[in-house]
Order: sequence, then C-alpha cells, then structure tokens
Amino acid sequence: MGACFGGCTALEKAKATAALLAAAKANDSAEATRALAGGADVRAEDAETKYTALHYFAAHGDLKMVCTLIKFGAEVDTRAAGEETPLLLAARTASEAKQIVSVLVAQGADVQVQPNLEGPLKKSALEYMNELKGEKTPAAVKAERTEVSGRSEKVEA
Repeated sequence: MGACFGGCTALEKAKATAALLAAAKANDSAEATRALAGGADVRAEDAETKYTALHYFAAHGDLKMVCTLIKFGAEVDTRAAGEETPLLLAARTASEAKQIVSVLVAQGADVQVQPNLEGPLKKSALEYMNELKGEKTPAAVKAERTEVSGRSEKVEA
C-alpha cells in the first residue's frame, strides 16, 4: 500500500481503512501506521462491534498509537455498539491504562459514560479510573456495607 497523504482514490482509501481496522484488531501498530499513511479513515468503525482503531489500541494499551490516532483526527468519545468508549476500554482493560486514560481525558473524553452492558462491566470510566488509583467505587463501598451489615445481623441473631 503506497503513501498517498490526501491524494487517494476512493478504492485506495477503502483498502487502507480496512487495513487499519484489521491492524487495530491485531494490535499491529506498524501496519496501522502504514494504513494511516495510505489514507485510511481514522474514524471508520468495525461493522460488527462499531469499534474504531482508537477503541482497539486503547484497549490493547498502545499509548503511542492512541496518540497517533488522535493526531490523525480520531474522535475520543466515539461509542461502540455497547456504548463503550476508548476511555472506558482503556480504563477497564489496558495494561498502560493510566497514561492512556490521562491522554484521552486531556482530549476531552467523557468520564461519566456508562456502557450499555450488564453486571460488573456496567461501570463508568470514572469508576474504573478510581479503581486504577486504588480508590473504592461507590458500588464497592455499598457492597462492603451490605456485607458488613449482613454479618452484624448474623452476629446479633
């Protein structure tokens, strides 16, 4: 795939975009960089998950690619099928989460967004960020209170 930096045909751009998403899924930053140089649409979404390259690289913990994608115009608050944002994925899964979270928040990512998921994955990015800092989330505090009050009732009975 040759570099076309803005002078791409529609076919070249489509191929580069497909290559970008494939590289993002595979956590292949070198191929993703080539795809960007080849005119890939940085805002393109995976047809099934609605993840963008930024979602994938944020989840993989690739700080350098997250910054590169932002420089190429990636939207930091784009939402996937489950209402997941790159910030939410980074805070929940990335090994380099603290740095990626800081970059995304500095770029204006919404920390209050909650995914449209059930169970323990239904936390906002802010709750995950607090966990990264070692702070207890409101849900964790409530669970502890419930557990403690359950034990105290058993002791009194």
